[in-house]
Amino acid sequence: MLPTENCQTQVFVVSDTTLPFTLKRGSAYRFKMTVNGSMTAVPSFTVGNGDVLKTQFVAKVGNDYYFRVWAIGTPGTSTGVYTTLPGRECTAALYGGRWLSTG
Repeated sequence: MLPTENCQTQVFVVSDTTLPFTLKRGSAYRFKMTVNGSMTAVPSFTVGNGDVLKTQFVAKVGNDYYFRVWAIGTPGTSTGVYTTLPGRECTAALYGGRWLSTG
């Protein structure tokens, strides 16, 4: 993920996930966020609706930050997943995660 036009910067976050995804209730998905241009910047990671996905920090390896989301909401609900860096006014939206229960 690259910064938006109105938020050009030398420090930015790239996500390994840029397309919508589906999760069954109770299952998890892991995101990898890579910070470019800084050895000290730590990205924040959140979802638009915490009743749909629960977030968890997993690990930091070099400039890579790993986060996990757990599907906890009502089947058929959806939410967006977002990241930003400290001191930045812009927030990069990852494609919204949509998950459905199949059972």
